[in-house]
Amino acid sequence: MILRYRPDDGPPVEFEFIPGELETPDSEAVELIGGEAWGTFEEFGALFFRGSQRARRAALWLCLRRTQPKIRFADLSLRANQIDVDYSSAERERILEVMLADPNLDDETRASLTRDVGEALVSDVEQALDDAGIASDHGLPKDQPEPSEVDASTSPQPA
Repeated sequence: MILRYRPDDGPPVEFEFIPGELETPDSEAVELIGGEAWGTFEEFGALFFRGSQRARRAALWLCLRRTQPKIRFADLSLRANQIDVDYSSAERERILEVMLADPNLDDETRASLTRDVGEALVSDVEQALDDAGIASDHGLPKDQPEPSEVDASTSPQPA
C-alpha cells in the first residue's frame, strides 16, 4: 500500500508500506510502541486498516526511519489530514476479488463494489498513461492532433 505524508515543512512524500515484508526489528518496534492500543503485530495491522491514527503514525514512523534513522516515535506529531493511505492497482484488484467472492454479498453491494473499485482501477490506468504522456482515450501521444484535426492541405495528396 501507499502512505502519503504531507509534512508542514516540505513537499508531500510517498512511501510503499507492505506490513508483511517488514523485518523482525521493525515489527517488534511496532509492537513496543503500541502501548495500550495493541500488543501484537496482528493487532497493529487490524487497527491500521480500521483507520487508527496511532497505527498509521507508527507505519509512517517506520517509513521515515529508512531515511531518518534517529527519528523517535514520540517526536512524530502530525495532524490527521497529513497522512493518507492508498492502494496500488494490484492491491485494489485483489481486494475486489476477495470481496466479490463473498457468497453472502447481495447483488446491489456487488455492483457498487465493482463500480467503485473499478473506477479507481480505471483512474490508476489513466493516470499512468497521463504520466507517460499518452492520451488515454486514443493511445496517441498527448501533443499529437486527432486524425480529424489534421489539415487536409498539409496531408499528402494522391497523385
